Amino acid sequence: DIVRATRGEVPLAAVVDTGRFDLAAASTSAGWIRELMGEHESETERFGITSHVFSRTAPFDAGRLWAIVTGDAPPLRSVLRSKGYAWVRQAPGLVLEWQAAGV
Repeated sequence: DIVRATRGEVPLAAVVDTGRFDLAAASTSAGWIRELMGEHESETERFGITSHVFSRTAPFDAGRLWAIVTGDAPPLRSVLRSKGYAWVRQAPGLVLEWQAAGV
């Protein structure tokens, strides 16, 4: 069955205590057994996903930051997901929120 969600909300009775999960069957599945045997390969290993935290105490230059964000900048070509806060030298009282997904 498909349970429709609106803004992440679903009827609790549609997903809790439905009787559809069979622990005995699940515990004999190939994936479950591989996990128990320590043969798990994480998604980060399988797909070559890495993470990096960028931190600095100085504000960005607005023009240079805009050129990177709007241009075909090599530093951002391979970034799949990024988020955070920044500020620029030209507006020190303004906090910029950054969220991006996709390449």
